[in-house]
Amino acid sequence: MPAGSIARLFRKHSGTHGVAVKSAPAGLDIAASRTGNKLFLHVVNIHYNQTVQASFPGTKGGRVIGITPENLRSCVNQDQPDVFRPRETELEAASWRFAAGSVSAVELELSAPD
Repeated sequence: MPAGSIARLFRKHSGTHGVAVKSAPAGLDIAASRTGNKLFLHVVNIHYNQTVQASFPGTKGGRVIGITPENLRSCVNQDQPDVFRPRETELEAASWRFAAGSVSAVELELSAPD
C-alpha cells in the first residue's frame, strides 16, 4: 500500500526534535525535524501534474529519498512489486525539483550549527 511505504520512509528518515517550517514553495507540504547538525524534511508535492523547485540555503549537502512512480495511479502487484520503493539521490546543489505527486524524505547537512 502507498500509505505503508510513505510511513516507512518518513519513520526511517526523521530527527529527534521538531522544527518549524517558516515558508515553502506553493504545492509542497513540508514537515521538518532535526538531530544535531542534520535537518530532515518530509515533503509531499500535492500537484499531480507539475514539478516544484525548492532551495535549501545554509546547507552543505545531503540526499533525497523519494517515492516517485511514473504513473501516479500505479499499484503494487506481481508485475511491478517495487513501484513504491524509495530511490535515493545525492543532493549535489542546494536545490531540488520535486516530481509531480512525489513523496520524499530529504536529509540535509547544515552549514553551521545553531
